[in-house]
Amino acid sequence: MPITKSAKKRVRTAQRAALRNNRSKRSLSRALKTFQRTVKSGKTSVEIAQRKAQSELGKAYKKKIMSKHKVARKQRKLAQVAKASALKSKADATKRRVVAKPKAKKTVAK
Repeated sequence: MPITKSAKKRVRTAQRAALRNNRSKRSLSRALKTFQRTVKSGKTSVEIAQRKAQSELGKAYKKKIMSKHKVARKQRKLAQVAKASALKSKADATKRRVVAKPKAKKTVAK
């Protein structure tokens, strides 16, 4: 239990900082989970989710919640996953297009 006036003030300050940090961490984890769900479902909005997640990571570094090296590592991983997802969806679209082509009708010569 704090006794001095400055110690009491420090407790209040720490509580406010903890609320602020938790809010930032929550929005970061939501953005990362949204990105993962988007990639897993194969939606086309992967790029938007990636941008949002990378933005939240940048904010976490700016607010000193994460170190810059951890943020860089996570952003790099997001970019790799997004690129792989884009290549996979592009390949799937090409396969679907080839399979969906109608066959040419054969004409009988007279």
